[in-house]
Amino acid sequence: MKIVCYLFSFLIISGMVCAADLHLVDSVRIYNHQSGDIKRFYTYDRVGNMLSQSLKNQQNGQWNDYLRHFYSYDTAGNLTESLSQNYRNGQWENDSRVTNAYDSTGEKLCVTNEKWLNGQWELKNRNSWLYDSLGNAVLQLYEFWRAGDWKPGWRATYTYDTDRNMLTELYELFNVDKWWNDVRYTRTYDSSGNILTELFEEAKNDTLENYSSYSYKYDQYGNRISQLYALWTDGNWVNRSLYTTTFFSENKPLTATSQNWKEGQWINDYRYIWIYGSNGLKQNQSYESWKDTLWMPLYRYTWSYDFGNNVQTELWEWFTEGKWINHSLNHYNYNSDGFFVLGNSEAWEDSVWVDNDDGVFIFTDSKGNRFYGSGYRIEVNWSGLNSVDEKIADIPGITVYPNPASDYIEISYSPSREGAGGVSIEIYNVFGERQLVLNGNREHPPTPSFQEGELRVDVSGLAAGVYFVRIGSRVEKFIVVR
Repeated sequence: MKIVCYLFSFLIISGMVCAADLHLVDSVRIYNHQSGDIKRFYTYDRVGNMLSQSLKNQQNGQWNDYLRHFYSYDTAGNLTESLSQNYRNGQWENDSRVTNAYDSTGEKLCVTNEKWLNGQWELKNRNSWLYDSLGNAVLQLYEFWRAGDWKPGWRATYTYDTDRNMLTELYELFNVDKWWNDVRYTRTYDSSGNILTELFEEAKNDTLENYSSYSYKYDQYGNRISQLYALWTDGNWVNRSLYTTTFFSENKPLTATSQNWKEGQWINDYRYIWIYGSNGLKQNQSYESWKDTLWMPLYRYTWSYDFGNNVQTELWEWFTEGKWINHSLNHYNYNSDGFFVLGNSEAWEDSVWVDNDDGVFIFTDSKGNRFYGSGYRIEVNWSGLNSVDEKIADIPGITVYPNPASDYIEISYSPSREGAGGVSIEIYNVFGERQLVLNGNREHPPTPSFQEGELRVDVSGLAAGVYFVRIGSRVEKFIVVR
């Protein structure tokens, strides 16, 4: 079987952070004996949004273009378009395109998928959303393009409680000019927002009927300690499985046990066991299966860490014929900033460690983009970027109202923290360009009415988009709408 080497990057488009050094992936090389080596290259804008990915593969000792993606954003930093192209017959050809639309608050309104066919873009499908006044999605509609028009495929309707917990999800299919019930999920919650019950109903002839349910329990820290699964059978709920978890501390699992309901009693099925070191980090995870009246070990993972508490090695072993046998071993190396730069994967074959083309490596950059690589070796090159925004720093003491705004904003802050008379207040756009500077009673341009701890600023001259108020080390985001 041919094993395909791959590396994906998942864009997580989030809000922004106060001036900070961004660590972004510049290039990645993955080594794979079976499918050949590949390289990926990345580019970014001034605030760290990914603009492009390009992929090259190696054949007969030569690097060849293979695939590339381009990304576009609006002034608020929302991803508006993803374009994919393939390299064929000595030139780049369009392959697919995804277009996103948003409302003034950044909620996603529509995602449209297109395919490049016969030299032009052809619509394929789209998802659309509607929201209530609190920003909850209350309706999602899936449509597909056929015969020059959008045709409904399915829709989902959502309801919420006053704490914005989702209560119901109703999915309907469109067929023969009518909406038909398909499935529905109904949930209840405790006062902390933890799910207590989940009911799943399935439609028969458009009538929703009970199918399955989950019931959950939690400890004092909000950790889920039990999950009971039941099926609706002959008009009654019948237990099927129970999953219970114990915790070593506030959020570290110690054991997780699965049991099946048979002949009126719970019978063990399998369990996980975790062991932690003195540093509180996970050192071992084992998987055991219940056989007859005993727990029998099947496999286990063991981790070691460097002085920065980064995973250094990951060993996977099988238990067979009464002893532990090596299966695979991953090695991880990091730069001085703690970011992953080199990984090697080995497999145990005939009592010898050899290159493992099935090795999987997962890592993230400081923007939250996730990268996956598969091969026996991976090399990562990083680039640095100083940006006004990466992710909003959640530092108390500064508020902006109204938000969104159109004519003015009122800024409230704690003057005792920065000093009232000499406070410096700056407003930046998403590109890190300063739009206003306010120093005590002096400002440029001259617009605000300044009071101790409060400030009213005219923003009518700013274009629509996302901006940041910065007071010393504190940052708050606001949106200008037109």
